[in-house]
Amino acid sequence: MGGVATALTCDISQEEQLLATLNQVVERFGGLDGLFANAGVLGEFKSIADTDSSDFDALIQTNFLGTFLTIKHCLPVLNSGAIVINASWTANAVMPGAGAYAATKGALLAMMKTMAIEEGARGLRVNAISPGIILTPMADDVLSAELSGKLAAHSALKRNGVPEDVAGTVAWLLSDDAAFVTGQEIIIDGGYTIGGLRL
Repeated sequence: MGGVATALTCDISQEEQLLATLNQVVERFGGLDGLFANAGVLGEFKSIADTDSSDFDALIQTNFLGTFLTIKHCLPVLNSGAIVINASWTANAVMPGAGAYAATKGALLAMMKTMAIEEGARGLRVNAISPGIILTPMADDVLSAELSGKLAAHSALKRNGVPEDVAGTVAWLLSDDAAFVTGQEIIIDGGYTIGGLRL
């Protein structure tokens, strides 16, 4: 499309790596027009009763603090535009065994709403997406073919999602077409979490 793409890698739970990567972005492009805070880890599936405090460490460090630090350090180079935070359908519905993960994603939704108010006066929009069952490498690590089929059958659209199902919504939220949308969560789950009898 005539643009320039650059791939850089860092561990967002490590603040020094994050700052070094952001510095490279600013050197190459001069600043940011938008931010999709998308990195996260799933952790081990355990019931709440079997979850230890240590099980939260990596989840909080990456999903919550890493996302917070990503946004915090990008704010000075975001003069306007938009931020999109990747939350999860599990923050509003229930997947047994994912309670610790869901807790970190729920915290992101609370932070998103606060930031939308705090940053709105300077024209910066902050929203979140909550993807449902999306077939990514992270999902492949925990979903057997049988379970994946059962989850697809429960969806209103009778399939699980793929990354392309999420990308368009993120692109819209980052674009001027969503110029009056802020502080909102959009659930992208093919109708998985809506109520109603499944026959």
